[in-house]
Amino acid sequence: MSLRHYLGISAGFHDAATAVVRSDGEIVHAAHSERYSGLKNDQNLHPAQLAELAADCEIDHIAYYERPWAKQLRRLRSGEGFDWQQCTLRQVLRSQLQGRFDRVPHLLSTSSQSRGSWISNQPV
Repeated sequence: MSLRHYLGISAGFHDAATAVVRSDGEIVHAAHSERYSGLKNDQNLHPAQLAELAADCEIDHIAYYERPWAKQLRRLRSGEGFDWQQCTLRQVLRSQLQGRFDRVPHLLSTSSQSRGSWISNQPV
């Protein structure tokens, strides 16, 4: 049986981080962006973080924690404005992954603010 590697991403809005979990449940990589950038609450994935991740693991699927469109609507309602460059999953992943893992299928994981999961086998 071939083990798959799932990359979980939290990035683009607050405290960016990555984690890779193997299909047998083993955590094989975890990194928090502020450790690389030195910026408290860094919202962006750091290039060195992504380089280390690419060197450590072969990624089979990407999971993202939030629906970017819903996040932008919450920001608009709270008076923070609306960022048109961050309103789709594809936009967020392209900007955060900086051209890495472009051909990897991705999915939007279930979060406390969302209902159900959205899955796409389309590359980023």
